[in-house]
Amino acid sequence: MRQAVTVGILISLILYLTAPFGLSNIQPEALRATICFTFGSITIIVVIITHTVSIYSFPSFFKTENWTVGKDIFMTLVHFFMVGNANFIFGWTKGWISFELNSFFIMQLSTLAVGALPVGVLTILQHNRLLRNSLKEAKNLNKLRVQHKTATPKSTIVLIGNNRDEEVHTSLDELLFVQSEGNYVEIYTTKTLGRARLLRNTLSSIEDLLQEYPQLIRCHRSFIVNLEKVEGVQGNAQGLRLELGIENIKVPVSRSYLQIVQSYLKDSEQSS
Repeated sequence: MRQAVTVGILISLILYLTAPFGLSNIQPEALRATICFTFGSITIIVVIITHTVSIYSFPSFFKTENWTVGKDIFMTLVHFFMVGNANFIFGWTKGWISFELNSFFIMQLSTLAVGALPVGVLTILQHNRLLRNSLKEAKNLNKLRVQHKTATPKSTIVLIGNNRDEEVHTSLDELLFVQSEGNYVEIYTTKTLGRARLLRNTLSSIEDLLQEYPQLIRCHRSFIVNLEKVEGVQGNAQGLRLELGIENIKVPVSRSYLQIVQSYLKDSEQSS
């Protein structure tokens, strides 16, 4: 929402100051300012609605651990297209453009031309800010990880599924992480590695079963990780990744759970 509002305001200012596409001929000046503000407001509203509907319609597409630069570019183009549609309809209802395919394409290109600069600048600034924050947080976690010396006791863990007689037996020393996948959870251990064990259950229920093991931390809405198996922390513009040191496995850490991970490592350091 913050990005949408910022882009909308910048577009209003660009349109008002440069007055492209014949806006300089509109008088009085107050009317021109109102029109520019309207186009900026359309951008804000359409971007927020498009993004919200997209997230709820395709939740798997927006998973943090699967987010890529390509997806970011694709969503930016979708936003441009939807804003162009709204601008076209607004211009047509005002009688400024005709309801023709040629006019539609011109409006799409105009929307892209005006919006490309502010979106590009904000994207670069946001990327640099996220990268800088993630690198700082990764450095801090790596420092805490190296300092803490809590040993993992050899303890048997029994994970129970919703189906009758459905159980997975493993040890605390072998368990790597648990991942939510639809109505199931995938259990990864040092013995199974790429071959996950499946249980029909929710990650929240599994989290309740694991409360007595402080090293098994919920680090993401889709992941529970054994912090004693983490061998490094990486940071990039997409966030933090915990390296488990086995087959290049990396588990994401969302910012809402970062403090929990930090607290465990700090407490472990103090107790040691």
